Amino acid sequence: MSLTNESEVEVYPVLGRTLTKVTGAEKYSEVVSFEFSDGSRWKMYHRQDCCERVSLESVDGDVEDLLNVPLLIAERVWKSEPIVDHHFDDSSTWTFIKFATRKGHVTFRWYGVSNGCYCETADFEEADG
Repeated sequence: MSLTNESEVEVYPVLGRTLTKVTGAEKYSEVVSFEFSDGSRWKMYHRQDCCERVSLESVDGDVEDLLNVPLLIAERVWKSEPIVDHHFDDSSTWTFIKFATRKGHVTFRWYGVSNGCYCETADFEEADG
């Protein structure tokens, strides 16, 4: 999939922070957890509603490259598209959550589908407690 000018980009406030631990970074995971050297914890997931399906499709890169050095890139890029040849779903969204350090970069690729009335993106936000 190629991203066009209609793509959305969001930069996360963890830019410059140092990751110390990442868990749950496997295909089809529902939650990927992140711990930072400042003690903060973040999670990547989809807030499930009624009639959509969103899953982690792939993790491209080596998560170990993100650990113990400051993040140089921390952003989410997403692109929604209508489904042309569909049976049940009318809308799809690719979400790419990207992190990079001087050691390498990792992209978490999420795919969501729905009837077009529900959110299909993955979120990255600070975890409670």
